[in-house]
Amino acid sequence: MICNADKLKKFISDVMKSAGLPEMDSKNFAESLINADMRGISSHGTTRMKTYYKRLRDGIVDPKAVPEIVSEMPSFVIIDGNNAMGVVSGTFAMETCIRKAKETGACFAGVRGGNHYGYAGYYAQMAAKEGMIGIANSNAASACAPYGGKEPMLGTNPLAIAIPSANREPFLLDMATSLVARGKVKLAEKDGRPIPADWALDVDGNPTTDPSKARTMVPCGGYKGFGISLAIEILCSALSGAKTSATVGELYDLSGCHQDLGFFFGVLNVGGVTDLNRFENSVDSLITSMKESPKAAGVGEIFVAGEIENRKQKISQAEGVNISDAVIRELREVSEMSGIPFECEF
Repeated sequence: MICNADKLKKFISDVMKSAGLPEMDSKNFAESLINADMRGISSHGTTRMKTYYKRLRDGIVDPKAVPEIVSEMPSFVIIDGNNAMGVVSGTFAMETCIRKAKETGACFAGVRGGNHYGYAGYYAQMAAKEGMIGIANSNAASACAPYGGKEPMLGTNPLAIAIPSANREPFLLDMATSLVARGKVKLAEKDGRPIPADWALDVDGNPTTDPSKARTMVPCGGYKGFGISLAIEILCSALSGAKTSATVGELYDLSGCHQDLGFFFGVLNVGGVTDLNRFENSVDSLITSMKESPKAAGVGEIFVAGEIENRKQKISQAEGVNISDAVIRELREVSEMSGIPFECEF
């Protein structure tokens, strides 16, 4: 079904307000969620809405929680999310880093007491829009085995880096440290689609194309991906005091279990140490050189990180957001549960 992006955002925001989330937090949540769908990151979009809503409605996540700084230096803070919505604690942490980076040149934040915050690039982009470099990481419920192991011990622990550029949208690397995000497997299961055999392993450690049998996600880059994922785990859990991937609550567990995820954010104020225009032009020139370099046979265009998603977002705004039938059914269920009409057709 093709949906109007603005109508979708209003529906999502109104639903979350009905569950007790303050108006501004509801709008930020809707912006993050629908932007994911608009950018083609459907694994982190409305496919998760029913779960987010139930966790909020049932009090598993505290709709009124306010994140707080519990330890602070001029360029480094530890924040307790206090079981707030992930987008609330994530936005608070990144805004804190941006504010402090304007004063000191850089700031980093470790966050505990978090909940799933959507796609990591949303937060990194906040800094890039201010002419700064943004970094966003999170741990997640265990889904990946260590390199050489077979028991899931690490999450798909995402990494996002956003860098401003002079004449184009910011460079935005946003990736899971598994070969693909776990949410893509969940969405495939929901839609009744098979998955590629190199995405995940079954309970016996064998490749599977059945998303319902996927127990362990395959790390990207073998031992290198494992190393990056473990580094993110340390920054997100050991640093802030959050739970590790092996002990955090599962997003889809509606029994009352808190997640207590850990986040790690960073902001670098480029203009504080060098000429921002020079830097942004250098980034632009570097990206242009990549795109204009010789192409392999059969390649029409070379893309850099975030470029395809930026194009999809513009198309979605103009032509509507394509939401799968399975997700539309869930959104209609959310409409019935919340009493908020679902009128989002394009």
